[in-house]
Amino acid sequence: MKIFKFNFSGKNGYTLVELMVAATLFIVFFSIATAGFIRAIRTQRGLNSVINLTSNAGLTLEQMAREIRTGYHFTVGQDSKIAFINYNKLPVVYRLNNNAIERSEDNGTTFYPLTSTDVKIEKLIFKVSQTLSSKDPWRISIFIQAKSLVTGTSLQSPIFFQTTISARTLPGEAPS
Repeated sequence: MKIFKFNFSGKNGYTLVELMVAATLFIVFFSIATAGFIRAIRTQRGLNSVINLTSNAGLTLEQMAREIRTGYHFTVGQDSKIAFINYNKLPVVYRLNNNAIERSEDNGTTFYPLTSTDVKIEKLIFKVSQTLSSKDPWRISIFIQAKSLVTGTSLQSPIFFQTTISARTLPGEAPS
């Protein structure tokens, strides 16, 4: 009784050339798929870094805007710094230091960072303006240029933020 029958003389298999062509086609398609997958991962990493950047800078800008809106006696320094009195009558200073936005509540003695370590603030500019009449509120414009520090991403261009805030306290109403 024969269970297996091997026929080595027939033409039932593949030739070496056919196997090489099939292996080459498999390698080419696998390389294309792998390159597309790697590109998708890099794009996703870049998008995540941009989302993190805009979220972090936007939250920092919102925190500054809330406090500036209720502040008074604004002075702008030459080195990307603004000082004012907040609603709790505390002297507050915002500044750019080591590519981070920092805040102080003790008139500039102790600062703590507001921005994340993977966000680089390249420029921070404050402009305080007021019309000729001292009855008009202070208008503070904030300009921020920020960049993500996440490496390995293709999205490395800076992002610009700008806002203008009108203080709720009028100059004539501000305590001395």
